This record gives sequence, structure tokens and C-alpha cells, in this order.
Amino acid sequence: MNPAPSAAFWGLVSRGALVLGAAIGYRGEVPARAVAAVMAFGSGVLTTIVDTMIPEAFAETHNWARMAVEGGDLVPDRELKGRPFRYRDG
Repeated sequence: MNPAPSAAFWGLVSRGALVLGAAIGYRGEVPARAVAAVMAFGSGVLTTIVDTMIPEAFAETHNWARMAVEGGDLVPDRELKGRPFRYRDG
């Protein structure tokens, strides 16, 4: 079975969701709690993906360099912990 049609379909779905979200944010006012809920859900999904990608990448190749590259996204997060977030005007 050719995976190209499925990949094209899901690519269109994700692009449509991105455009829809941008239109909603541009046209209307979105409550801060709704934005926070969507971002929390998205970060949980990304964390889950990274959590499965790192061991999978190492299990396939036993390549420490690739595992370090896959886990490289986690380093900035560790460095930023404990620092206060400041709002910037303009």
C-alpha cells in the first residue's frame, strides 16, 4: 500500500487546522485560558513524541550521536528552568 495518499491527506488536515487557528486568532479574541489549554495539550503531545523518538532512534541504530541530536531539544529546556518569564511590551 502506498503511504503517499495518506501522508497527503494528513498534511492537508494539519495545514487546514493551522489556517483555521490563525483565522480565529486574527479575527476574534481568544480567552487566555483557551490558549493555555491548547498549548498545554500541544506540549504534552510533543513531549510524548520526543519520549518515544529518543529510545526508538537509539534502538534502531545504536548510534549515540543520533540519540544526542534527538535529545538536543531537551537541553535548552533544562537551562531555562527556574528563570522568571518576563512580558515584553512592543
